[in-house]
Amino acid sequence: MISKRDIDILEQTIKREEEAHQHFSTTSKQLRNPSLASLFESLGEEELEHMKLLELQLENIRSGTEKPDEVPVKGEAKEHDDIQVARRAVKLFSDKAEELWKKQLSFQQEMEIAGEIQANLLPRSMPEVDDLEIAATFLMSRKVGGDYFDFYLNNKKQLFFVIGDVMGKGVPAALLMTSLRVLWRNGALQNLSPRKIVERINEGSVEDFRVNGSFATLFSACYVPVKSSLWFCNAGHDPPFYLQKGRNESLSLTTPGMVVGINPHAAYQQKVQKMSPGDLILFFSDGLWEVTDPEKEGLYNRDKVSKLLLEHREKPAEEILALLLSQMKGLSGSIPQRDDVTLILMKKR
Repeated sequence: MISKRDIDILEQTIKREEEAHQHFSTTSKQLRNPSLASLFESLGEEELEHMKLLELQLENIRSGTEKPDEVPVKGEAKEHDDIQVARRAVKLFSDKAEELWKKQLSFQQEMEIAGEIQANLLPRSMPEVDDLEIAATFLMSRKVGGDYFDFYLNNKKQLFFVIGDVMGKGVPAALLMTSLRVLWRNGALQNLSPRKIVERINEGSVEDFRVNGSFATLFSACYVPVKSSLWFCNAGHDPPFYLQKGRNESLSLTTPGMVVGINPHAAYQQKVQKMSPGDLILFFSDGLWEVTDPEKEGLYNRDKVSKLLLEHREKPAEEILALLLSQMKGLSGSIPQRDDVTLILMKKR
């Protein structure tokens, strides 16, 4: 006779199937990407189907209506019947689990490919500007993400660059980031001003952002070597750290203007900052403030970053950035990264 323990295991399996069904169904409703939503909806339906089959098996066991596949030896009929039921239930669960695993593996492989494509869209090397040291890094929290940065050096040796952050994570944010890249590149190749580039991006991306219920912050700029000047337009992005030679406080590089992707008629402005040898600028995405301190000293903050920049401002840009990354790792320890982090450090020679 089948034991109470076997029935308990079957009941627990049914419960896990129900939880999986609810998880996949809820996830499919939250995703704004149609293909991903359809995938998770399909997984949820399969879990529901499997759960119903197991419930039927359990009902048959309790009612005694389940019949053995073979005629058992006399006196062993009930035990044989119970064993056959248990084996079929286990095989059914195993087959479904393997099928689900294969689908998840395929999805993971597609995500890895998407991550590689996104990585290839980001700069592989730093542009060479005679009077600037440039160092940058991009730390992704998932396979794909919404952080974005880019450079374009025109034939006049003017350096266009941008850093941005799409609200959200994963595939939807990555797709929106890709559309921003196309719009920004198009503006930079036409040598448009930072303000005009941001306006073009905002006008051209509002519909995409509305459909996905998202928006993005952007800091678009152009460095003009002959004038040692930085022209910039800030669309709701965290102001960078700007340390002038001989001064211990950071200037705020910001301009009036909202985030992009909400109002197609939003107005933006730009400003110009004269740069001198020794000036240091750190551009970053807001994932920097998601770095958690395991010693419960709170999240990473501007004071910690400012202190490090002030202490090491005389060092080369790459070395300063390496020290910053080391400090971040030391603070977070083994705690998983919660958001993408993009860092660009420029130092005027």
